[in-house]
Amino acid sequence: MNPLAWLEKSVPGFDLLSEQEKETITNFFLLWSLYEGTILNTEGNANAIIRAVTSLKNRGKLRLEPFGAAIEYFVQRYYDGTSLTYAFHELHLRSNDHRELVERVVRHQSLDDAEILSAVLIVVFRLRNNFFHGVKWVYGIKGQLDNFRYANHRNASNIKAVVGARTA
Repeated sequence: MNPLAWLEKSVPGFDLLSEQEKETITNFFLLWSLYEGTILNTEGNANAIIRAVTSLKNRGKLRLEPFGAAIEYFVQRYYDGTSLTYAFHELHLRSNDHRELVERVVRHQSLDDAEILSAVLIVVFRLRNNFFHGVKWVYGIKGQLDNFRYANHRNASNIKAVVGARTA
């Protein structure tokens, strides 16, 4: 069975996704699984993300440069310069997702590298949860290409940074 072919026949709107959208979503599954399994030690939650980023910072291995485009994209997506956007509320941040940290970062109220990277990773974690647990399927996954493209870039950069820090 070809899962993509089945989805195209069975899920309304899936057949309207471009090949690039399908590939980017598939890549997200693979990269997130690797990230969660290796960097977060199979603990997919905001506290594990903050611990991993803090560990990088404490070892002097935290650099935001590889994440610049993703940080800019997510900040602009979730804050319009005056208030949090509709998309921010659709992240469905839970009480243990450190909402106040994410808000502070998207509002440009933090200059701390560890807070900035942690907040972006928590956003990607919420994208993961919303996708894996079906929220994104409810309203359709069309229009999610940039979310997953920047999430993939962030995942790959973070995996490379942590693996490189472990071998250095």
